[in-house]
Amino acid sequence: MMGTVYVQEVKTTNSLTCYADVSMRTWKKNMVMSNTGVDKMGLDQYIWYTENDIKKEIYCRKMNWLRFWMINNTELQPADNCVEVEVPITKVKKLINDCEYVLIHKDEASTILPTIDGFFFGSTEYDEDYYNDVEYVKSKLQAIINLNTKITYADWW
Repeated sequence: MMGTVYVQEVKTTNSLTCYADVSMRTWKKNMVMSNTGVDKMGLDQYIWYTENDIKKEIYCRKMNWLRFWMINNTELQPADNCVEVEVPITKVKKLINDCEYVLIHKDEASTILPTIDGFFFGSTEYDEDYYNDVEYVKSKLQAIINLNTKITYADWW
C-alpha cells in the first residue's frame, strides 16, 4: 500500500532554513546549525492542504502575527503547541483580505495583523520582513483557495 506523499514549500527568512519531516509528519524537525554550532529554534508554522491527491504543505517561520490571527480566528488556543486545527474556507478568505488590506494600509498593520511576543517567536517589528511575510502568506493562500480542499494549520514552538 502506498502512503501519502507530502510536498513541502519552504519560506526562509534572514538566511534561516528549517525543514520539517513531512513524509512522516512526526513534528520531528531537522535543525540547521549556524556557523557557531547553535541550533536555530523558533516558531515553525504549517498550512496543509491536498492538491491532486497529494498532501502539500506551506511552511512559515517566526510569523508570530499569523499565529495570533489563527488564535483569534480558529480553534487554536494560546497554549496549543503541535495542535492541528481546521481553517474553514471563509476564514482563509478573511486572512487573504486582511493581508491585502495591511499591504495597502501599512499604518493599520498593528490593528489588523498584530505581532505577538513569544519565546523564540521572532521579531515584533512592522518592517520589510513583516510585509514580505504577509505578501508570502497572501500569495500562497490565493493559490490554493479554489482547490476545494480541507486546509489546516499547526505550529511548533
